[in-house]
Amino acid sequence: MTADPSLLIAVLALFFALVFLGLWLAAKKRLAALKTAPKAAAAPAPAPSERDPRSAALCEEMVATQKEVIITLAELVEFRSHESATHVERVAAFAAIFAEILGLDADVSLLITEAAPMHDIGKIGLPDYIIHKPGALTTDELKVMRSHTNIGHDILAKHDRPLFRMAATIALEHHERWDGSGYPRNLRGEAISLPGRIVALCDVFDSLSNARPYKEAWPLEKTVKFIEDGAGHHFDPALVDHMTEHMDRFLKVLVAKRDR
Repeated sequence: MTADPSLLIAVLALFFALVFLGLWLAAKKRLAALKTAPKAAAAPAPAPSERDPRSAALCEEMVATQKEVIITLAELVEFRSHESATHVERVAAFAAIFAEILGLDADVSLLITEAAPMHDIGKIGLPDYIIHKPGALTTDELKVMRSHTNIGHDILAKHDRPLFRMAATIALEHHERWDGSGYPRNLRGEAISLPGRIVALCDVFDSLSNARPYKEAWPLEKTVKFIEDGAGHHFDPALVDHMTEHMDRFLKVLVAKRDR
């Protein structure tokens, strides 16, 4: 059997993303160690203005590059499954809005925002006949499709860094439902992590609001009604209330990050 080129590209992209992240984290650790290393008694600690700005600039550049690698990898997965590449950018932006509305800690907010684009990373492990099937999936095919949550979790959970732990949780839980009817573990209510609940709502809101090869974009009124009707069933009702109250902010993202 010939290997699927798109799958190989995705796997390689993931590999290089993980390698890069490892290098970045190692460099950051070394820089932190240099800053905290004891100084000779005769050499006073330099004032902040005297410290080499190149170290800070290097860290900032590597952080920015890390984000680009994550987004590119996630876009590649979405492209393979005929989804919009900008879908992952919008989901991340929506998640950032929720984090701000909820007043989450800055570090947690950053982790959710950066991990959200990887929610469907497990789709790299699905066969083409599932990904590209034009019609409805059979019961067995649907079971295979749903396995992308576990695949994504298993890929990401191998790496013991906060970002990947967060991404692994989101990948596993973004299809769980508030009433326990979701998958893969039929979690209910607050047994679903907050990041999982946030991305579940962001993912559906964006998918309904934008055109796909198999459907047209829904009108805003229809999308909002679906979201509101799903409160307490599909979605965390408190998050639905926040979304409807701040809908103007979510709509700005839809406009600013239109499909390319």
